[in-house]
Amino acid sequence: WAHGVVLTRALPFGDELSLIPLLDLANHQAGAPNTCSIGVSGSDSGVSTVTEAWQLEQMGGEAAAVITAGQPLAPGQQVFIDYGEAGWRSSWEMLYTYGFVPGDGKE
Repeated sequence: WAHGVVLTRALPFGDELSLIPLLDLANHQAGAPNTCSIGVSGSDSGVSTVTEAWQLEQMGGEAAAVITAGQPLAPGQQVFIDYGEAGWRSSWEMLYTYGFVPGDGKE
């Protein structure tokens, strides 16, 4: 069970995987206009993106994850993000990695 949770819901944060409460509930939709950025807060521009673990210490601030809506949302409307990998992973890989098959599942 734990392996499945980490595999399907963990997000890369520096050199490690992190389970981020609430953010892990964002579902996939190919081409979703919303973006998800993970980085360090406290900069003037909001969240600075972090790609390596050493940047966390060097940049200071607090770790942060932000979903930015790319279009207006109605109250109660689900916020989707594009997992990005659906375009190159097979249906089997998507099922194994995320627990679902996007689209028609004919691949």
